[in-house]
Amino acid sequence: MYGYKEQRPEKGFTLIELSIVIVIIGLIVAAVVGGQSLVKQAKLRNIVSDVNKYKVAVNTFKLEYNHFPGDFPRAFDYWPSNCAPSPSAANCNGNGNGNLGPTNTNPETVRFWRHLGLANMIPNLYSGTKNGSYTSVGESIIGVDVPAFPIEGSGAYVTYDSHWGIVVPLQHLLAIGKGVAGTVPHGSYLTPKDAKSIDDKMDDGHPIEGSMFSSTGTVGSTGQCINGTGGENLTNATDYVLANSNIACRTVFLLEK
Repeated sequence: MYGYKEQRPEKGFTLIELSIVIVIIGLIVAAVVGGQSLVKQAKLRNIVSDVNKYKVAVNTFKLEYNHFPGDFPRAFDYWPSNCAPSPSAANCNGNGNGNLGPTNTNPETVRFWRHLGLANMIPNLYSGTKNGSYTSVGESIIGVDVPAFPIEGSGAYVTYDSHWGIVVPLQHLLAIGKGVAGTVPHGSYLTPKDAKSIDDKMDDGHPIEGSMFSSTGTVGSTGQCINGTGGENLTNATDYVLANSNIACRTVFLLEK
């Protein structure tokens, strides 16, 4: 005769145990979200720090060499062996006219970074070219031709411009944006909230006044960055579109203010 084996009921989770698991999951999610927020805020602070670092480097270069970096007409005399990947006066010097000229038509806008590196005023030595070309027509490779910035895929470029007529008179500008194939990094890389956060830290919090400007990028934007009209929404803009949580902004800074 076979013995009888008592079947014990399977024991499930109690409500208390389930509650503990839910609390633990909630704490983990909160820690991850909070950590991501801290990382992003650190990157925004680093953008502020990098912009200020480049402003100091420019002013120091001007004091030492009496010329704007990139426009320096005697760079080859100071650094003949490594002033360019193919060293020559033509490939290294600026014309000394006091400005860098438009971004897409003047090689001085990439020699700017090379001159600062040669003078040991920034830590990296950039190529002084655009994608290997001395004619200035072509893509600025982030991390090679121009500096990378803390937000992934973003980089900087310089120009002597009015930024759609907002900067009067013309001034040297440092612009930051997402990399764009075939040209300078001018795509959107920030949300309006993050752009305003930088503006509040560095300037007056107004998108088209002071020493920092923000605009809706011509590439890579979802919605508007600022509430104006016209090119890059700069006309009559009074504020950031804070209700837009998408990437929509690029930023521009006065280099000499």
